[in-house]
Amino acid sequence: MFYKKKEFTEILNRLIANDPTLVTLNLDIGDIEDRKAKISYTNEDIEKLASALVSNTHLHSLNLYYNLISRASVIKLLKVCKVKQLQIGNIHFLTSDENGKEFGRAIANNQHLEYLDMGNTAIDDEVLSELANSQSIKYLSIQQNPRISSVGIANLLTKNRVLETFKLALNSQLGFEGIKQFAAYLKETSLKSVNFSGNN
Repeated sequence: MFYKKKEFTEILNRLIANDPTLVTLNLDIGDIEDRKAKISYTNEDIEKLASALVSNTHLHSLNLYYNLISRASVIKLLKVCKVKQLQIGNIHFLTSDENGKEFGRAIANNQHLEYLDMGNTAIDDEVLSELANSQSIKYLSIQQNPRISSVGIANLLTKNRVLETFKLALNSQLGFEGIKQFAAYLKETSLKSVNFSGNN
């Protein structure tokens, strides 16, 4: 949901005050017309959000779907937020950013995250190599990320021992052979649920 400036400021103030009733924050630009008009929160907005979350312990879930923001601003957010559930899918501006290792490391170092949705965010194997070190993420969705490979996924699965749900749908670049390449590692993982649909 896109909030006007005054409403967004009010939300930031509630986060700063550690309002116990504010446990879920949906900043998803879900309206199609808004997306067509490229309405979005800015990098500055996300940095303000990060500052507001430094001492916040009550926000549980944050959704930033479809925002036109940079990877750098998301990194700043990851370094301070204590949310358990983070949805950052369809953030297309991440495509043009470098700092894959820093991005992946910021995710892995956040020990509060348990649920992470990064569908369609142009992540690559460099991000996965760092993400493999996470000791808290149990649910991971990396659907529709054409820059990842079967090698990167195999690396993630062999190193990580806490992941339970893994969504890998609609990564057709992997193909059947790619799926076979890392499927051999599945028995050695902590996974309880895997979605490979649409990878043919």
